[in-house]
Amino acid sequence: MIDLREVIDGAVERARPRADLLGAELTVARPDDPVPVVADPESLGRVLDDLLNNALTYTIRPPRLWIGMSAGSRRAIVRVEDNGVGISFEERERVFDRLYRVADPQIVVPGIGLGLYISRQLVESYGGTLAVESSTPGVGSIFALTLPLSRTVSAAELREAEAG
Repeated sequence: MIDLREVIDGAVERARPRADLLGAELTVARPDDPVPVVADPESLGRVLDDLLNNALTYTIRPPRLWIGMSAGSRRAIVRVEDNGVGISFEERERVFDRLYRVADPQIVVPGIGLGLYISRQLVESYGGTLAVESSTPGVGSIFALTLPLSRTVSAAELREAEAG
């Protein structure tokens, strides 16, 4: 079991140098209390790295990214929002297909179309979902990652364990 906040903090820390180089505004909103989920922190970190990297890559300048997290009674949700080029309605699901890349002659970015495919597979292996929540071409996108909360330990118990 891990605290999802720590995974988000790590991904933001890894993205910060590139964001600073691009002059990006990077905003993070997350709960103060621990958000326990069952997942491998390294692979989940890679998923968030991929979402943040895509947001910085496919963003209109100056980039603005917002990473928000909330937790309900059963699930945690992480949203990554950007002011990027957006994705057409028809391509919202296809971006998760293996080897699929959005065809846009204005954007030349290296890659083979595996990042979002692998990210979705990893998230689903933890009982979660990864989807394009909304996207408007020329305005930006919101990707949403959901994970089930761990039912074995309460947030108060996790705080106590962290304290020591």
